[in-house]
Amino acid sequence: MEKVSFEIKEKIEIIERGHLLSGFILLAKLRVTFFVALSSFFGYIFFDEFSWQSLLVVFGVFLTAVSSSAINQYQERKFDKLMTRTRNRPLPSNKLRKEEALIFIIFTGLLGIFLLGLTFNIIAVALAVFSMIWYNLVYTPLKRKTAFAVLPGALLGAIPPVIGWSVAGGDLFSPKILFISILFFLFQIPHFWFLFLIYNDDYKQAGYPTLKDVLTITQIGRISFVWIVCLATVAVAEPFFFVNNPLFLAIIFVMSVILIWKNKFLLTLEKTNENNSYRVAFRTLNIYVLLVVVLLTIEKIISNK
Repeated sequence: MEKVSFEIKEKIEIIERGHLLSGFILLAKLRVTFFVALSSFFGYIFFDEFSWQSLLVVFGVFLTAVSSSAINQYQERKFDKLMTRTRNRPLPSNKLRKEEALIFIIFTGLLGIFLLGLTFNIIAVALAVFSMIWYNLVYTPLKRKTAFAVLPGALLGAIPPVIGWSVAGGDLFSPKILFISILFFLFQIPHFWFLFLIYNDDYKQAGYPTLKDVLTITQIGRISFVWIVCLATVAVAEPFFFVNNPLFLAIIFVMSVILIWKNKFLLTLEKTNENNSYRVAFRTLNIYVLLVVVLLTIEKIISNK
């Protein structure tokens, strides 16, 4: 009897460990936080070569981003329960207890800051802490007040590359890192802009102010197109600071032209197909930025050999 009881208890513990792990993975928002960490690696590589310090930067930024993501879900758990897209997240669905989420938040946040501290770069630590504060104490509450919270929120995308650049020894006021930051800043705005538009009804149902409350479909389309043109323009200008190979410059230029051409439909956006249009624009935008940064990184690695 005792043996059966022990086996049942052991199985329950295994299930609970799996339950916690899956919950923590969902809290981490791995797709988003991985890209954040990757952008810090890009910032490092743009100034220096791969080293153990770059790994500290990547894992440190990754863990602080994971902690911020978890804090965000903790803050918005009541609103997430009202949205179809988010109601199955671990907190609104009760897959995780609040206490478990808080332990995860504290552990990942402190470990991330500790790893960045091992680089002995006070600027990197300060920027990581600032990002957490800005995301959770400024951007998150602001989403409940204005549909344009995405504008100050986009600042968060510009910081991770600067952290990597700083740890590598780069000057914070260098035109190179400023251009990289501007590229990521401009990318963040239409990226989240389209995401909020795709799930407009969900956000409205949860009581968030939405873009469609203050802008017409025509205005949304035209402003979206302007953001994309600005992003493509900066991407074409940025390689002059990094790219020595004319082939890479030509590829980025062609990609930029294709991005603008593919999204020209935003200028004549109609209500009948707007949601699908936002999805197309969201997808092409993400692919474009990823390819641009990868190309710049490859060119930088090749030029160092």
